[in-house]
Amino acid sequence: MYNHIQRLNNQIEDTKKLIENTHALLMENPSDPMLEYMIAQDKALLASLQHTRVQATLDYLKTITAPTQLIDELYPSSPFEISPFDVAHKLGIKVIKNPLLDDSEAGKCYINNDIVIEYKGYISHNRERFTVAHELGHVVKHMAHSNNTSFRDSSELLYARNDYIDSKDPTEKEADVFAGELLIPKQKLDLLLSSIQGDDRISTKLLCDIFKVSEGAIYHTLNKYGLGNSLKIKKEYSWL
Repeated sequence: MYNHIQRLNNQIEDTKKLIENTHALLMENPSDPMLEYMIAQDKALLASLQHTRVQATLDYLKTITAPTQLIDELYPSSPFEISPFDVAHKLGIKVIKNPLLDDSEAGKCYINNDIVIEYKGYISHNRERFTVAHELGHVVKHMAHSNNTSFRDSSELLYARNDYIDSKDPTEKEADVFAGELLIPKQKLDLLLSSIQGDDRISTKLLCDIFKVSEGAIYHTLNKYGLGNSLKIKKEYSWL
């Protein structure tokens, strides 16, 4: 199913280039009926391809049960660092950095021709990564499985408790867990810990640097993996 999305991605990019090239010709030949017809046809094709890709992506994501499954299929070479921006790109999901989002909004996802994720720009790149990963969690865990095609996350909630939502809403907690497991893959963490010899330990601060996440993401994801009290990890959280 993912191969189908890849083919659609290529077709969409090729169609966009055709439209761009025809527009350039139209600038040189204003009101040329043949060029106008070609653009209209290509735009109709583009809209059809985008609609097909949205449905194909949602159908594919219904088969995804965990971030590790998604990582294994999208990255056969198994990179250490996972970029949520690249994951979105591979799935045909448009990611927009929008500094004009309402002050109360940290990020949102919705469908408008494409599946779209918008996020507010932040000084911290780690925070931006988490926001996009969190919105991907909504797309994978919720949008693909329900009739709800949009989710909005407030700045107040998304960054409560160092990036993890202090909310009773299970969809928000599920999006958090997805984001943590996507950015801090269990397989990579286990590989890292298995390389530690003797009484040596790795600090949580270093884990934050390695995986490019916040303290909150490390704290909650380690606990989710049952590694919160691992003797191989030295706790160096700012609140301790």
